[in-house]
Amino acid sequence: MNERRSSKGAFQFASMKARRTESEPLSAADRAPNLTPIAKDDLISYIPDELLSLIFLFSLPSDRPPAMVVYEAPLSLAQVCSHWRSLAHSIPELWTSVHLLLAYFRPGVLDNLSEDDDEEEDEIENRTDNLKTQSTLGESQLEDPDDDNDEEEEIEEHRLLSKEDRILAQEDISRLPFIQSWFSHTRPSDSLKHLSISDEHIISNFDSPITDFVLDLLPRVETLDLMLCRRTLPRFTEFRPRAYERLRKLRLAGDAFEPGDWAFLLYDAPHLVEFDIRALGSSVPSLSSLLNWSQLTRLAVSYFNDPQDIPSVGVLLSVLRGCPNLESLRMVVRGDGVELEGVPVGQDEEESAVITLPNFHTLELEFAYSINALFDSLSLPSLAHIQLVEDRSRKHPPVPGIPSNALFHLLSRQRSLGYHQKIQKIGFEGVYYPSSILIECLEMVPSLKHLVCLVPLPDAQRCVVEPDKWLGFDDDVLAALTPAPGSTTSATTTSTIAPSSRASLGDDIDIAATSTPPPSTLCPALETFEIQYDWILELSVNQKRSSEAMVRFLRSRSSSFQGGGLTKLKKVVLPNTWVPNSEEDVEYAEFCSLRQNLRIVLVGPSGEEGHNDVDAQDQRLGDRWLSEGYWSEAWYQA
Repeated sequence: MNERRSSKGAFQFASMKARRTESEPLSAADRAPNLTPIAKDDLISYIPDELLSLIFLFSLPSDRPPAMVVYEAPLSLAQVCSHWRSLAHSIPELWTSVHLLLAYFRPGVLDNLSEDDDEEEDEIENRTDNLKTQSTLGESQLEDPDDDNDEEEEIEEHRLLSKEDRILAQEDISRLPFIQSWFSHTRPSDSLKHLSISDEHIISNFDSPITDFVLDLLPRVETLDLMLCRRTLPRFTEFRPRAYERLRKLRLAGDAFEPGDWAFLLYDAPHLVEFDIRALGSSVPSLSSLLNWSQLTRLAVSYFNDPQDIPSVGVLLSVLRGCPNLESLRMVVRGDGVELEGVPVGQDEEESAVITLPNFHTLELEFAYSINALFDSLSLPSLAHIQLVEDRSRKHPPVPGIPSNALFHLLSRQRSLGYHQKIQKIGFEGVYYPSSILIECLEMVPSLKHLVCLVPLPDAQRCVVEPDKWLGFDDDVLAALTPAPGSTTSATTTSTIAPSSRASLGDDIDIAATSTPPPSTLCPALETFEIQYDWILELSVNQKRSSEAMVRFLRSRSSSFQGGGLTKLKKVVLPNTWVPNSEEDVEYAEFCSLRQNLRIVLVGPSGEEGHNDVDAQDQRLGDRWLSEGYWSEAWYQA
């Protein structure tokens, strides 16, 4: 049917083209040929393959490699019709990225365990007893000693495998043809853009044929994510000539990582520029055995197994000094002025000149104590993304229960250098900041597009927080983000930081010098606004937050605000307790109307909005497991 439609369309097009080439002038009838009307349902059949190929490529997930599930592209595209399937299989770019989940059972597979498994165990035990009996007769009486020895080793190896392990091995053998067919649509010379592999859910099968097949693909891989257990991760350190010659980005998560085992990367991965490890069992300088600091563009360590390995500000600066091309840093760092086992932190490195990183754009830090010395030693003219996460767990010595000034100090530093205009995204734990300080911070980033108030780390919830002193995003901050209707001029104001808050920030920042008359709208370029407070913490300090202030804030994106307003706001993520949730609330009707043109996601005890709704995904429980195990950037998951 599709072939007939295509032929008919080609014939009509050829007829029109022939008429245009005639020397006689075209009549009105010729200029408007009488083509057979095409039904709306048939329009998609006339899309050229070139355009359809582009649509296929844009249908792939943008933030992760696709999973091998039929409800997600590219496999979903091959389910439409034979023409789409043939076209999808002819586009290698659709199949150069994938997420593979190793060492996992299909749902319901273990339900098939029956008496047959017990009979098999009995058979193995009988065969073992027979071998023991034969061994008492002496090797001279055995027909073939070598065969019996091989059989004994095989039986012993088989006994070591539990029923689940044997089923897992069968599952791997069954899945291997499907995995091979995925990559059969690519050419052997094609680079694999992104290969993600995970088996961290359960103990894996060390001798899995899937792992063997993946290892043969390594010479083609550019980006490799490995979330593997201690039985599988060493397989990727086996000697394989030119296995990592195209590798540019490596992300590792596993409890068996040893820098010495990966030292070959320094020579076998000449193009490696991004290195991301979830948990490191040694110091950061030890990574010099496998990384070329001078060409590195991203360095990320989310957790240290030993707290003594956490770098101080001085150690981190010494590493950054050797990374002139660094563009992104994600690191756990220990602040200055704290002593561990008699060693003063922050004094183990000599003071040096300011380090300039011209291409640096992303800074993500989890820190304890003060790290202002780090900001003072860096010049970051291209900084655009900031994420600051504080470790306020009850350690020895404990973190002082005072408001944080890290974000304020960093923004003030960038502003003094004239670089604050480039900052577009900020993520921080607002619960540790007085609302007056947050307002001052927002005044320094007029180009901000994405603002995220993060959930404190799980251990941080045990820290004593005085709600009367700092609450993060309360009604005062929302009021500052909400201009008065019709306001067209900037109001001259003085600094809003209370004297007590000023004292807690210290004397190293001249707040008066950083205070300027605020514009009619703070953050006029804001597009995404997220408040990801933990719901338990939210309930305990909710007395200074109201749904009325949130409705006024959302109303400010209306065009009626001639003085500005958040007209570019597209997405808002809020706790359930921040919005009207009952028809009895006066603002409920207006809130519902505001949601029609704005994407609002509500988070709370039940998760995201629509979490409990029955949708199509609930009908795909049979293969949803294939999309588990993706790399996560959450700090606490390290």
